[in-house]
Amino acid sequence: MQQLDIPFPVIIVQDFRDSKPSGDLGGHAGVHLGIYRYPGEGFSNPLIITPGGEYIWGIESYWRPLGQLPGLYPSDLVVMCLNAHYRNLVAGFRLERGV
Repeated sequence: MQQLDIPFPVIIVQDFRDSKPSGDLGGHAGVHLGIYRYPGEGFSNPLIITPGGEYIWGIESYWRPLGQLPGLYPSDLVVMCLNAHYRNLVAGFRLERGV
């Protein structure tokens, strides 16, 4: 059984979002970042990020843990997605790297 409090690779099987500004994420790989409070609701939900920096909530999709991808190790995918998450945070909060 997968721990839900640490990042792990996933595949987004189907994208159910009403609005898809970055396109349909079905079939894309991503990283499960953890369980977060779903906006405007009283429950928590998985948050997933793709290597392109796009976020999707678990409630907005079918997803499953991901095994090996041809030519890409799961740890590489995690690093790519966490780097995208970092770039989003820096841009969104105008953060600067510390010393």
